[in-house]
Amino acid sequence: MLILAYAAIARRPWWFMVGSVAVGVLLGLAVSPRAVSAPVAVGLTAAIVIALAVLIQPEAMAGKRPSFLVVRKGAFVAPADLGELLAVAAFTISAGAYYGYTIGHDMWHGQEIVAFFILTSAAALTPHWWQAARSGLLFVRPDGVLIRRRQEGSLFVPWEAGPSGVSASKRNDEIALLCRRPDLAHLVGKWADGPVILATADVRFLARVIDEYAAHPEHRAAIGTPAELDRLTRRTNARNAPGPDRGPARSR
Repeated sequence: MLILAYAAIARRPWWFMVGSVAVGVLLGLAVSPRAVSAPVAVGLTAAIVIALAVLIQPEAMAGKRPSFLVVRKGAFVAPADLGELLAVAAFTISAGAYYGYTIGHDMWHGQEIVAFFILTSAAALTPHWWQAARSGLLFVRPDGVLIRRRQEGSLFVPWEAGPSGVSASKRNDEIALLCRRPDLAHLVGKWADGPVILATADVRFLARVIDEYAAHPEHRAAIGTPAELDRLTRRTNARNAPGPDRGPARSR
């Protein structure tokens, strides 16, 4: 069940954002002192935030990352980072309940002040949602594999270099992009511990995807199309028994 929930969130991060905002607004309305359900709403808010904090933990996500890619601008991209999405959702829901409580208890005086703080919070959360929804940092392109690390740089490995992906942590939550011809790789920026990034998809699935295109150059030109993504998903899932979250991939 948890695997399905993680996969659903990663597939549709923007819908998850809309749902989180809606929950925050509803809880904000429910904590009004004139609402009969105010104590229940406060308890529900605390329970939701605690649950999200637990689900963010690496131990909770170990072995449950989704096995799919999404289409974006002519490439296949790893899904959004679940940890970032859940963290921003927790802040959004907490903010909604907090503003509802302060407004309902007349803790602020003047509608202008209330509007200012609400708009300021919305402006502060928007870039975090944008960053979280587009936090997949591994790109499979017709010309090779690109991995990025925020504020550190990027590493591009062309298919001619013979790239392969391997797990770089005991929890299988990081992937290292290695290659047989490192002289062909192009590195931008500084990497403190080698070509390693957070694996926002199942590491074994990502490794099979990279191996597929490294071994079959005839399929590379179609990378970035929905039809090729469907073929790739069927091919990689056939090589390893799929879990419940490994159905056909969908493009954005």
